[in-house]
Amino acid sequence: MAVNVGAAKNLFAATFDLLFDEAKVSAAAVSIPPSGILGTGSTLAFSHPIVGGVSVGIGRVRGEGNAGVSGSGALLQVTFVGLAAGSTGINIKNIQFLDDAGKAVSITRELDVRGATIVVQ
Repeated sequence: MAVNVGAAKNLFAATFDLLFDEAKVSAAAVSIPPSGILGTGSTLAFSHPIVGGVSVGIGRVRGEGNAGVSGSGALLQVTFVGLAAGSTGINIKNIQFLDDAGKAVSITRELDVRGATIVVQ
């Protein structure tokens, strides 16, 4: 499942919690798509389980010519593994976006997983 961001301006890093029913699915892999908005000069800083989901931190790698990015696109790719039959919604909480100076960035269209549901059969 892709987690998308829209209308970003000078986005350098992001942290957020991805929430779902842990009795139904688990996040088997979290990665930054090379063709996503952050590009290849990015890193997955952390991805660790929390109660009800997974907490994620991603960002650009500091270096010459590797500034914040602007635009829309895939920020993150999450692969889920089914654990039990049923369905779960996907929600995002505790979102924080930062620019290349470490200051909070306001993004008009935040992270998009609206209406996302995973069905395990």
